[in-house]
Order: sequence, then structure tokens, then C-alpha cells
Amino acid sequence: MKHRVLRIIFYVIAAIVVVVAGFDIAMSTYYRDSFPAFTWINDVYCTGKTVTEVNGELLQDVKAPVLTITDKDGNQAQIDLSEVGYTESYEAALTEYVVKISYLSLATKISKEHNIVLEPMRSWDEEALYERILQLPMIAEELDKPVDLYIELQDGEYVLQDDLKMRLADFLCLRYINECVKNKQYDINLVEGKCYIDYTPENVGATKTVELWEKLDAFLNCGIVFDMGAEQIPVDRKVVSEFVTLDESGNILLDESGEIVPDEEAMIAFIDGIVAEYNTVGTELAFEATRGETVMVPYKKYGTELDRDAEVEYFLEAFRNKMSEVHIPKYEQEGYVRGKNDIGETYIEIDMTNQKMYAYVDGECLLETDIVTGNMNRGWDTPEGVNYVYAKQKNRILRGANYQSFVYYWMPVNGGIGMHDATWRSEFGGEIYKKNGSHGCINIPKENMITIYDTYTVGTPVIMFY
Repeated sequence: MKHRVLRIIFYVIAAIVVVVAGFDIAMSTYYRDSFPAFTWINDVYCTGKTVTEVNGELLQDVKAPVLTITDKDGNQAQIDLSEVGYTESYEAALTEYVVKISYLSLATKISKEHNIVLEPMRSWDEEALYERILQLPMIAEELDKPVDLYIELQDGEYVLQDDLKMRLADFLCLRYINECVKNKQYDINLVEGKCYIDYTPENVGATKTVELWEKLDAFLNCGIVFDMGAEQIPVDRKVVSEFVTLDESGNILLDESGEIVPDEEAMIAFIDGIVAEYNTVGTELAFEATRGETVMVPYKKYGTELDRDAEVEYFLEAFRNKMSEVHIPKYEQEGYVRGKNDIGETYIEIDMTNQKMYAYVDGECLLETDIVTGNMNRGWDTPEGVNYVYAKQKNRILRGANYQSFVYYWMPVNGGIGMHDATWRSEFGGEIYKKNGSHGCINIPKENMITIYDTYTVGTPVIMFY
């Protein structure tokens, strides 16, 4: 009886084993080409699905990356990798995973959830990517620039154009961008990728250019400054660039010792330009009259005239000797103040049409007074012009062909014509000058003449106009 029970138990256990084994074999066969229960890959539920089905789901929302490329100047360009055949596929990784778990028992497969993260296989046409990179305007323009070192005139100044530094190397650029794509780095900085290289003058056969530039650089560095009073005129590199002599082919001319030949005609023209700008003798003054209009007044006794020959001689010699100094030019005639405005802000204005005098000090009107000028009826009109006070006297007798007059204060401005008090007059201004004017002088009330005499020195400009 005991043996019979044992046999029955054995047959039951064997049957269970056969059933379980059969079920395991059947389920393993079922999941041989699909994923077992409780399998998640990249957050996609995969149970019972084939490799092809899961691959399709994983790629459902995949888009080709867009590269953003930044060059050394901060310029940016983009490339959509879909343009160069970019694809992704999980099939190889999924197949490998399916094969790997196929050797596991059913119990192992279903005993827990399988949360798997897989990376796709990514591919693109590298040749097409290279071609697309080279088509980018910022890349094409950089690669088209000549690798050179040369001297050129820019905005009137000689400069050394150095196109040897930080030049884009196409082979480095293409290799670096391709490696970035492989590493899923889509913001690409060409400087960080060391895609630029520096050439040397020896690389491009420009050693003679370097030697010439060293001579030209020394030639252009002039330390002379013309002190014109209110203005300073530096002989800077742009100015000196005009003094470089060129041969018939437009190349910089060197003398027998290999030094740059200065263009003396251009240097003289530079001095003549200063003379033309600052000389006022023989010209007219555009004067802003107190009465509110601009009048043109010819320079007569007053004005500025540079010693042109002395300045030419100085400049040629000083430039030749590489002098560095602030130079005050020599004058044939010097105004009360130096500068383009040689009248300055302290002057005497005589408006003969309105018979008014305005005395200015530092731009402020110190005194306004009525006056009497030359008798127009007798042809003794006071001549207009820019003049100056060239003397000061007290208690002077003024004599003419048919007169002599004692004055307390006398300030001549143009030959025998000057400013003085006229104690014999009781009235000034209006139209007195037309019939009862002076012999040409400017008659001023004594109390005002005292102020004029005490305030203004010899050399003060006097602007006289109708």
C-alpha cells in the first residue's frame, strides 16, 4: 500500500513538471520574436510587440537635430541634419536585447518589470554634411579670403593687413563638426573646437613685406605737432601717408640705402594747406555784427600771415631728422590771437551805418556808445576794414591840412585814422556824420573814450564796417 501511494505521488509530480515545462516552452516559443510581459523600453510598453513594432514606436516623435555653428566673429549659421540623410534606428539594440533575454526562463522573464533604456544607432551622409558646411556663407567667405600679409592704404592711412592670424582650416572644421554630431553636441563653437590656425610670414613668403612694413611703420611715426594757437595740427600717420613716394607701378619707392623716399612736394603742399587755412591778410572776415547780420569786412592793417618759406624749410629738415616736438610757426604778421579765428573774443566793433561802437571783452559787451565817423558829404568817409590799435597816446594835437584838434586820448587804427574823444561835440550818433562828420576818425564821448583807452591794449582788433 505504501509503495502504491509513493508511485501515485511520483506520477503527479512528473505530470506537473511536464505541464510546467511544456508551458514554459510554449511561452518561450511565443515570446521568441517579441518582448515578454512587463517590458518597458525608453518609456514605451513593449509586451508582446515585435522589434519592428517597438522600433516604429520609439522613432515616432524623433526629429533630425539642427546644428548651430558659431564662428570666431560671433556669426551663426544652422544646418538641419535632415538635409544630409540623418536617420535613427533602435532595431540593432532591440534585436540584441531580445536575443539576450531569450535564454532566460519564463519565471525569470515575468518575475519583475523590465525597464530598459536603449540608445539608437544614428547615421548620416558625412560627405553631404561636409558639402553643406562648406556652402554656409560665413564658412565659404572665410575660406575664400586670401591667406596673405600685405600693405594697403585704408581711409588715407597705410596699414599692414594681416590675414595670417585665426584662419579657418577646413579639414579641422569638418572633422570637428562631424565629431560633435557623433557626440550629440549640436551647439558648435569653431573657436572652442580649435578650428583656426595661425600662419607665419614664412609660410606665405611674406618676409620682404614684413621688412618693408618695419621701415614704413617707422616712417609714419612723426612726432611733430604744429601749434596754431587755438588749434593743434599733429603730423599723424594719416598725414604722413601722403608723403610716401610711389614708383610708376604704384609701389613704395626706396632709395639706394633701402629707405623710403619722402615726397617733398606733398610735404610742401601740406604746409601750403596750413598757410591757406590760417592766413587772413588780403582776405575778408565774415563778421557776426551786433546788429544781427553777417557782414563781410576786408582785412586791412590787421591779419595773420605765416612765413611760408621758413615753415617749408623747417618742416623738411625736422621730418628728415625725425624730430618730435610742438612747433610754433613763424609769422610775417601775427594777429592779436593765434588760430583760425584771429580776432578772438576781445575786440572793438564800429558800426558806421548805425553810428555805434561796441566794445567786447572775452565775448561780453563791455560798452556801447554813439559815435561820429567821417563826413560823407565831403568825401571823408571812414574806410571800412579789419584794423587794430597800433598806438596809444594822451594829450595829443591832431593836425590836418586845414585843422588841428586837441584830444585827451588817441588810439590810431589805420594810418591817420583813429579813435579819440571829441569834447567839442555835444551830440553823437544818428546822421551827424553825413554832413558834420569827422575828417575820417571815430569821435567818441570823452567818458567812454577813457574806458576804451584804459581797457584795450595795442594790438586789439578793430572791425569797422557800414
